[in-house]
Amino acid sequence: DDLIDTQLENKNQTNKFSLYISQILESSISFNQLLFHNTYERCIKDIGIIECYQHVLLPVLNRIGVMWINDKISAPQEHFLSELIKTKIYKEIEKNGYKKLPKENWLVFLPKNELHDIGILFAYLILKMNGYNVIYLGKNLPHSLLLSLKDKNKIDNILFSIVANSSKLNATEITNFLETHFSESKIYAILNKNLLEEDHFQKIATISSIDEFINLITK
Repeated sequence: DDLIDTQLENKNQTNKFSLYISQILESSISFNQLLFHNTYERCIKDIGIIECYQHVLLPVLNRIGVMWINDKISAPQEHFLSELIKTKIYKEIEKNGYKKLPKENWLVFLPKNELHDIGILFAYLILKMNGYNVIYLGKNLPHSLLLSLKDKNKIDNILFSIVANSSKLNATEITNFLETHFSESKIYAILNKNLLEEDHFQKIATISSIDEFINLITK
């Protein structure tokens, strides 16, 4: 730890990110939970949760994905890291409490067949950090379950995410469903970049970066 601290003191911001990334990658490859915890806590203290997620955790997840595709890392190693990151995000969400707030309500979820929930969890955290009320329903959510919310809760905004390469049909289906049944809500989608150019998605608000989402909810 002392060696890493010394290295950090002598590095610029970009090199700091690289050092954190390499440490977290190593923790995943070696199933070293303590190394992940210590690196994460040091990163948060050094640059904050938003910067840590944006410049360290996201690049790590992208690199892990490439390594998995190329058989450089195993599925258990990828799952190990993903679950550790989700645990940390849930911990940060807990810190923000659950009391009713005067700001707008957000409904946040992943549609059916969508399982990669780290990004949407982080959006949940950002909303909580900025004082919004959030109904978070998790991943792989059947459309029918959303209808039970319609008459019981005021939903000002809806945020969903579709990142799977095979989800073009699902994206169209969930968008049509929400526009029909939640016409009074503002609908926002975090979409796979391959879907952003589709004509159908030009009429809904799409989000492609953390900065864009933060600007949206803080304007």
